[in-house]
Amino acid sequence: MKGKIPLLLFAMVALILAQMHATASPLEANQGWIGYGLYFSVEAPKEAKVGEFITVVFKFQAKYDMHITQLSVLLSGAADYSRTIIIDADLKKDTLIIDTAIVKLTSENVTYCSIKAEYNYYDFYLGIRYYEYGDLTIDITWARYTTYDELLAKYNDLKTKYDQLLVNYTKLKTEYDELLAKYNDLTASYDSLKSEHAGLKNDYVKLQGDYKSLNSSYTSLQADYNSLKASRDSLQASYNSLQAKYNDLESKYKANIDELGTTRNLMYVFIITTIAFIGTTVYIAMKKPKTT
Repeated sequence: MKGKIPLLLFAMVALILAQMHATASPLEANQGWIGYGLYFSVEAPKEAKVGEFITVVFKFQAKYDMHITQLSVLLSGAADYSRTIIIDADLKKDTLIIDTAIVKLTSENVTYCSIKAEYNYYDFYLGIRYYEYGDLTIDITWARYTTYDELLAKYNDLKTKYDQLLVNYTKLKTEYDELLAKYNDLTASYDSLKSEHAGLKNDYVKLQGDYKSLNSSYTSLQADYNSLKASRDSLQASYNSLQAKYNDLESKYKANIDELGTTRNLMYVFIITTIAFIGTTVYIAMKKPKTT
C-alpha cells in the first residue's frame, strides 16, 4: 500500500501537467469567423509568468466590402485591457487590420479575450444586405507564478529523484525483508536461549544450594582435618621421639651384646686356661716322687 501512494501522487501530477499542457497549447478558437464576413485571429503566448508583459496581436480581414459599425476587443482575467479598433468605417474586401496590445499579467489566471463586432455588407450575387453582430470570448494566455516548462522541469527532476528513490526503496525493501527474516530467526533463537537460560538459572540456583551445603560440609571436614592433622603431628612427634629412643636403646643393646660376647669368650679362655692349669698342677703333683 505504501508503494502505491507515491505512484498515485505522480499519476495525479502527470494528469495536472497534461491538463496544463492541453490548456497552453494553441487553440483553434484563436482564429475563426465573426459572422460570415469577418475573419479574426489572436496571437499571444500560450503561457507567461505573473508580472510579465505579453504582446497580443489582433488581426481582422474582410471577406466582402463592408461597413463596420463597431469593432472592439477586451482582455480580462489575468490582464486588464480594452480598445475600440474601428467605429463607423468602410473596409474593402481582403483588407487586413492589425492591432497590437502590450499588457501586464497581474494575477494567476487565464487571460480572456472578448471580441465584439457589428457590421453589414451587400451580397451582389443575391442582392441582399446582411447585418452581422458577433460577441465571442476565448482564452488566450495562462498566467502562472510557475510556468508549465518550469513545473515540467521540476516534475522531471522529481521524477528522476523518485525513480532513484524507488530503486533505493526496492533495494531497501529487499534488505528489510532479509533482515526481517533474520530477525525472526534471531527472535526464535532468542526465545530458545531464553528458555535454556531459565533452565540454567534454575540449575544454577540448585547448584548454588548444593554448593552452600558442600561448602558447609567442607568447612566441617576442614575443621576435622585440621584437628586430625594436629593429632597426627603430635603422634608423629611422639613417634619420632620414641624412634630416637629406640635407636639409642638398639645401639646400646648391640654394644652390650658385643661386650657380652667378648666377656663370654674371655671366660671361656679363662676357664680353659684354669682347667689347663689345674690339670697341669694335678699332673705335676702326680708325677712328683714321694719322700719318706
